[in-house]
Amino acid sequence: ITGGSESRLSLPLPAFYSFAGRVTDRDGKPLEKIKILATPAAAQADASETDFADADRHESKRESTSDSKGVFKIKGLAAGRFRVSARHDDWLPTNRVVDISGNTDATAAPLVMLKGLHIAGTVTDAGGKPASGYQITLNNDFTSEMAMSGGQPPIFKHVEAANDGSFTFRGLLPGKYRLAV
Repeated sequence: ITGGSESRLSLPLPAFYSFAGRVTDRDGKPLEKIKILATPAAAQADASETDFADADRHESKRESTSDSKGVFKIKGLAAGRFRVSARHDDWLPTNRVVDISGNTDATAAPLVMLKGLHIAGTVTDAGGKPASGYQITLNNDFTSEMAMSGGQPPIFKHVEAANDGSFTFRGLLPGKYRLAV
């Protein structure tokens, strides 16, 4: 622009769509308060299906939470391919790749989640009294043998011991785990 003049621009926005879905357990019971993320599928092409850290950092992510009927709606999606992921601390994560080219209702084909397992314990000091504030790390027994056989992917989780020393890791697959304080 030049001094004293005004320039007018027209900035057309792309069309945005919504994706409606439903999340249930394996028996078809609706699950509420499940976090749903929609991330461009290309952004996670090399990520594992349970790797939500990258999805959380992605600028184009959209999210929603399921209601008491297990229904969710994600708004503001441009046309394209998205990985729709469901997660909750008590359930194993699941996802599906969907193509968005208009408003989409996929409530008839729900995302199905399986109940995860839990490991709970108490951190105690040398005298056996509960110790709070300590970080507990959990990782699975991931070896190259497991990787070659298509076994469980690596898992690393951290929690802090509560005031009474208690801690819980939720949403785990069956397997061997290592804990460290």
